[in-house]
Amino acid sequence: MPRRPTSPRLKNARANLESRTKEFATRDRQGSSDLQAIRDPLHDNIPLLLRRTSRYFRLAMQEQMRPKGLGYSHWIFLRSLWIEDEITQRELCKRIGSTEPAAVIALSQLERTGYIQRTRNKTDMRQILLSVTPKGTQLRDELLPFAFELIKWGIKDIPKSELETFKSVLKRIEGNMALVFGRQVEIPQGNLDD
Repeated sequence: MPRRPTSPRLKNARANLESRTKEFATRDRQGSSDLQAIRDPLHDNIPLLLRRTSRYFRLAMQEQMRPKGLGYSHWIFLRSLWIEDEITQRELCKRIGSTEPAAVIALSQLERTGYIQRTRNKTDMRQILLSVTPKGTQLRDELLPFAFELIKWGIKDIPKSELETFKSVLKRIEGNMALVFGRQVEIPQGNLDD
């Protein structure tokens, strides 16, 4: 099977990753102790811990959304639109870190099921704005209490100061990983976890 052409962005990401890998290898030969995080055991592996933790939340939310004909990917789009709607698809994708092709599918389904609507911007007729419908607001009122309760269970018995440190460190890790791929991370407006 012929290999698909590689996009310039993917080539840049690979080059950045190769450069970082060489940098780590050089530091490893010099005996840098911060490389212990790379050789962590599987049960302590940061990406795996994040994936498993996220998976529990995702599965619980999927169970709540399945009867509505929706999946977890719809939750992410709705969650952002519930904070602020009447924005373009591009702006929404930027806020949640999604690609526009993935958004087309999810948003089309949300529109078909009546949770969002698309309207022309009155000041710039070229723009299509996404907004939550009354049915979407009703869904918010149903799902958010469950999501907040789920988060409360996940963070029970963890002091607020530790949670703040965790969020801060996680944002720094996200920024570092984004730089590997040659991107800047923009922290979205609004607090998605309140």
